[in-house]
Amino acid sequence: MGVMEFREEVGAYVGSNTPIIQIVSHEWEVVEGLITKAIRDLGDEREYLKWSNSLGIQLFKKGEPVELSDDQKSEFAPLVNPTDILEWYIGDSASGDNQGYGKPSVLHLEDVHMFMDENSPGYIDMVSWLRQAARMHLWSSGRTIVLGTTRASYIQELEKEMPVLDMPLPSLENLGTVMDDCIDVANKGGLKIKVKGDEVRSELVKSTMGLTVMEANVAYNKAIYVHKALGIEQIPFILDEKKQIIKRTGILEYIEPGDQKVGGLGDLTSWLKIRKEGFSSEAERYGLEYPRGLLLLGFPGCGKSLTAIHTAKTWNYPLLRFDIGRAFGSLVGESERNMRQALKVAEAISPCILWIDEIEKGLSGIESSGQTDGGTSARVLGTFLTWMQEKTSPVFVLATSNNIDRMPPELTRKGRFDEIFFVDLPNHDSRRAIFEIHIGDKPEESIGSIESFDLEELAGISSGYTGAEIKQAVIEGMHVSFSENRLLRQEDLISSLKSTYPMYMTMRDAIENMRLRKGKMYKPAEGGDSEPLPKKRKDSIPLTPQERRRSNPFADG
Repeated sequence: MGVMEFREEVGAYVGSNTPIIQIVSHEWEVVEGLITKAIRDLGDEREYLKWSNSLGIQLFKKGEPVELSDDQKSEFAPLVNPTDILEWYIGDSASGDNQGYGKPSVLHLEDVHMFMDENSPGYIDMVSWLRQAARMHLWSSGRTIVLGTTRASYIQELEKEMPVLDMPLPSLENLGTVMDDCIDVANKGGLKIKVKGDEVRSELVKSTMGLTVMEANVAYNKAIYVHKALGIEQIPFILDEKKQIIKRTGILEYIEPGDQKVGGLGDLTSWLKIRKEGFSSEAERYGLEYPRGLLLLGFPGCGKSLTAIHTAKTWNYPLLRFDIGRAFGSLVGESERNMRQALKVAEAISPCILWIDEIEKGLSGIESSGQTDGGTSARVLGTFLTWMQEKTSPVFVLATSNNIDRMPPELTRKGRFDEIFFVDLPNHDSRRAIFEIHIGDKPEESIGSIESFDLEELAGISSGYTGAEIKQAVIEGMHVSFSENRLLRQEDLISSLKSTYPMYMTMRDAIENMRLRKGKMYKPAEGGDSEPLPKKRKDSIPLTPQERRRSNPFADG
């Protein structure tokens, strides 16, 4: 949490008798532990009262629930909802006879966010009593109310009086404790699980980075149950479980890079190769900051997404695909929280690459946000920009965009990204390399030998084509050769290229306009001048009957 660790933050609020705080987390056991430790560190006799909708009020001592006396059972029995409990706990400040539960204590209301929704029955009464709770220190010290929520609940009336603490993901030390607990439970059940060596233990713990305590517990226990062991061989199994857990968030997706190859883009590739070393310990000792990120501009099918996947593979870093559009939720504050949660996961997994594909689509509507969505889009962008500016963890943001004109200008200013590259249509040498990649990775049973193809001729015929169009032409040619039960031939590829209507035919003006800015607003991903676009082909898009008629149809007699 910056200057103060989260545990210390909670302890400081409890120790300073802050009347009411909100802790946002799914980790109910961790929240219990934080409160218990805060009370223990104070060294006083504060009680710990916890209420949940299923178990009612429990009294904890030293982290364990204690048996209630008959008098306590009678006192707690009528308290069935948070509003009743708040009224009982706070008391009436105007009456000297009713001081509520006057003992120094912490009252923890678990999963109370369900009652803090504006549509919830009794919402107004609850907000009123929370307002009273915020003034509780005026007539009674030593009492703190902790609102446990799984999503932040922002109440306008309390925004100046109620700190909202979003629990960070567990550290490596905490994840190691989780693993040790899972091993102890398994061994008590009759297994003989033993982690061999500190290096293996370190890798096992790192494999669950980015998960919550409960999620890590599930991953370790599942690996132990299935394999009856926990070692280096189980790490891929745990990583697979981790990918599924991250994917279930609906916002981040853990991508497993394949053996992707990129044709051309020499300047961009060289830049990325240099920046990889910026994450090393030697670079840190040298005084270098971690590389912040990269923005790739260009047209669909020119290799932007392929570059992101290839970078993760060559750097050997986890690749997280972040869909900003999915971060937007219907509840107040949900979108901002989703954004913070996604960034928190990325930081926990770091060093990693955070890939944001077509970023301009996820941030569309920013300029009119105040009129269309109450400012939600603007706040989400603000959260993201602040994080990009202030992040100190080794998270490399690799964003792609098809249209820079649709992007908020504050995102493209200097300092957000280390560099902005323009990925143009591939030149002759790049097209030759792309053909070599897509033909060369096919088995000999289908192509014979790569030497049987004239790659120079193919590169010349495909002038103006994108990498995706070249790949598709190879696939189309193979369909033809497969249907005729023979090897792929040069003529198949030439025929496929000629039957393709390339993108430059429909986006000619946009391509020319983008090229005008190259070298001024952004760097070229491939050195040298851009190849002139081919002349318009004779096989233009067929015109509609109305377009073919030269005269006004309504003038016919």
